[in-house]
Amino acid sequence: MILDMNATGHIALEFSENWLDDYTRYLTAYSDLNVTDPQAFIDMLHGSFLNGSSRPIREDVKFNENFTEILASRFILQSQAGSTTVDLQNLVQDLRQIAENQTGFNVTVYNPFFATTDMNMIIDRLTIQLMGTACAVVMIVAILFIPSLFCSFLVFLTMLTTGLGVIGIMCFWGVNLDMISLLGLVICIGFAVDFTTHVSYAYITAEGDSEDRIRRAMSALGVPILQGGFSTVLGISALLFMPGYAIKVIAKTIVLVICFAGFHGLFVLPVLLLVIKPERFSRGSNPRSVKITRNESRTGFDLNTADPSDSINCREEIFTISMRVDKDLK
Repeated sequence: MILDMNATGHIALEFSENWLDDYTRYLTAYSDLNVTDPQAFIDMLHGSFLNGSSRPIREDVKFNENFTEILASRFILQSQAGSTTVDLQNLVQDLRQIAENQTGFNVTVYNPFFATTDMNMIIDRLTIQLMGTACAVVMIVAILFIPSLFCSFLVFLTMLTTGLGVIGIMCFWGVNLDMISLLGLVICIGFAVDFTTHVSYAYITAEGDSEDRIRRAMSALGVPILQGGFSTVLGISALLFMPGYAIKVIAKTIVLVICFAGFHGLFVLPVLLLVIKPERFSRGSNPRSVKITRNESRTGFDLNTADPSDSINCREEIFTISMRVDKDLK
């Protein structure tokens, strides 16, 4: 097994510690030692080779209480893999594959940094799960508050394309997809959905045809979106010059999300709304709306003889109109 691991090309043999090789050389040097059975092998290992505090590898072998059996053993291998994430992933995968193929032994390949490598190995699947869940939740919430199913779908679509665009541009800016950049993406979900949601709601609640709605929505939200995006990028830009890797990655991720979200909110979504022309949900007749009719003649208006279909449903409104009529009569 150790030879297979050394043959992968990831191990620096000159810096590895293998007590079994040292013990074999020890037995070879002292050819008069008679080691012909397992118990003699263990007795010589414990009583002679590992005896003494000068040998640091004495902690690499664990015996039972009677020193008749080796319960566990440790071999220290020094890797010479590169510092990139891909190199570390290849190292972990190759060593674990060799360990799993061993029969009769429970072999574990361990390093404290393997926890980070394990997270990087599942980062693709985790990113899809988190972004997909976030987009689905955003769409559900948008359906509850935006009176248009298609506008809610457009919010979901623009948020999805914003995430994909950010992930695609990250590699050109020297940002890898790891747990830190994924954290930045999750934090920036609010930025990605904020602009498009406001534009969609302003469009669907405006009056007029599609062009009038777009004009009114952009007149009300165009400048605030520009101001909000610019102020956020300006505030976060100072972190781009910090020496820490995590700070730089999160700052770059926020800048990319703001730029893509602003572009979708100011250009992509208005064009889609103008082309598709979605309508709001049909809510039926509004019981609060009333139609007020009155006779052209001042003296001919009589609340008592008015048609019930043209009367006022609210007592306060009747009182206000009757007072205005009395004043006109005087």
